[in-house]
Amino acid sequence: MLRKTYKGHYEKTFAILVFVLLVSVSFGKDIIKYPLIESNVLCDSVRPFCGDNCSNMPFYPTLCKPTEYGLAWSGGGATSATQQLYCAKATYTNCHYSGSPKVTGINPNNQAMPCKVSEDGKTANCRCKVFTGPNYVNIDGIMNLGVYYKTVAVSGKDGSKCKNLSTCLPDGSGDCKGVEALVCKYIADQNTQDDNVSFIPGADLISTYGFDMNKDYDIAKPGEGVKCQNIDVAGCMIQPCKYEKGSKEYATCSCPITNMKTMMLSQKGVSCDLPKGYVWE
Repeated sequence: MLRKTYKGHYEKTFAILVFVLLVSVSFGKDIIKYPLIESNVLCDSVRPFCGDNCSNMPFYPTLCKPTEYGLAWSGGGATSATQQLYCAKATYTNCHYSGSPKVTGINPNNQAMPCKVSEDGKTANCRCKVFTGPNYVNIDGIMNLGVYYKTVAVSGKDGSKCKNLSTCLPDGSGDCKGVEALVCKYIADQNTQDDNVSFIPGADLISTYGFDMNKDYDIAKPGEGVKCQNIDVAGCMIQPCKYEKGSKEYATCSCPITNMKTMMLSQKGVSCDLPKGYVWE
């Protein structure tokens, strides 16, 4: 997720169950066993399970820590613009303003986009808006381990060797030259009917980040948002999503929950406290 400071189930959908030493993900009747990597292990401290031939398949979630600052689903502590990789085009969801069961923002046409905590308390189902166009991916939030290793090998750990937010600005300006990060292709090609080309098997699309919603939600200037302490949040960056029934304007994304000692909400006029059973993204 593009953090505010910068910024299962079946039917072949997705469910991530995290244990201390062993993780299983259920896609329908298929159970995949993952490498025995504890979540406090840095990703670059162990040899990649895929050796020198990493790809999107077989799918393993990124359970190791991309940086010492945190797990992949918490954003990994990204603070630099280079860590936000630029992807030229994809159909993606933006969950950056999801959380409250009530409508937020300043556009009267805004809809409620709640993040409702699941029964086991480990994930939240977040309603997120769908867009097609340029978007950004936090390199430390890549939740497909093979794709993470493959991307870092080309982009560098800080993303500076590929197109990123420091060179490719949201208004189209900047010296946007160079190589597009490898993760972008898998997100753009995401296909619920073809796991071989997808970032996460079974998902309709993937959540990333774009700037299209900022005006509708009265974004605060950097450092001037609502500061929250000891707050549970849903990490939706590069997570699996399903379209809402009968619509492709919104999707529901399954986002792991993590506790943040300090987090800055980028919306003005909102509260850190949400009704029981809901969390901010």
